[in-house]
Amino acid sequence: MEKIKKYQDKPSWYRPENYDALLNLTLQELIFQLESRMLLYYLSGDECDGMGFSQILRGDPILVSKSYSDAGGAHKKIATPFSDQKPRLKCGEHVYPVTFREIHSAGLMAEKNGAFIDGKLSAEYSEASFSYMDIEDIRDRGTEDVGWLPLMLILDLRAIDEELIQDISELLPGYRKDLNVEIEPLDSGRIGNMTLGKLIVQRTIPLIDMLIWQKNMEVEITYEALSRIIFDSYHATTYPNGLDMKRVYIPAAKRALSDDFYRSLCLFLKHNPELINRKVSDHLEINNCIYP
Repeated sequence: MEKIKKYQDKPSWYRPENYDALLNLTLQELIFQLESRMLLYYLSGDECDGMGFSQILRGDPILVSKSYSDAGGAHKKIATPFSDQKPRLKCGEHVYPVTFREIHSAGLMAEKNGAFIDGKLSAEYSEASFSYMDIEDIRDRGTEDVGWLPLMLILDLRAIDEELIQDISELLPGYRKDLNVEIEPLDSGRIGNMTLGKLIVQRTIPLIDMLIWQKNMEVEITYEALSRIIFDSYHATTYPNGLDMKRVYIPAAKRALSDDFYRSLCLFLKHNPELINRKVSDHLEINNCIYP
């Protein structure tokens, strides 16, 4: 394995100034940037290039330019019915509408499993609900890959929000018990304004890109050299030492790639909607975060 020990041997593709473009994004778009790297980190070779890493190596680290409201997150998609005259409703992180395609697929699956007798729905199926395994089969999305267990619900949108929330809150514990599903609690530490600031100040995204490059190219960079490479720019006046890079910066970057961290950031923005369209540069200034 090749080993880089000196700053002078840094990879030619890495230019710190290319990441200054992150300052012009909104906080929502910044999280989207982080999300786009979550998959890259666990891919390799051609798969990684096909998902946008080759773009980073060309000097353009802004993989996603659209906002969440336009593009959606990793677990989001557009519900697309067959007819253009039907509504195409957006999905949330954990809530999504049923499509005609899924209803049709569910009918075919039920028929295959003997739900219909002489063209009529059997009593066994008449009041039965979809289980999450049924929905996984319909959507062809395994839980190991996605990390969620879906359940389809019908909501009466004429009800006020408080009524819907109360019903769901009361029903969810029973659903989980009946389907033998346990909650996976978030374990991401404390998330706040400074967390978003640190993503920039600690150069988390360029560090992640360098970690992805090292893994795919089978190159090792010493902690001292990595610190100097990542923080080398006209902004920087000091550099973290190699021990800090090992104990603080790299663990923080890997934590930022976790699903828990991503979910926590999204939840934080949902609780603070005024931050969604705030520019990263403005957020750093408001919170007295110094960009190195």
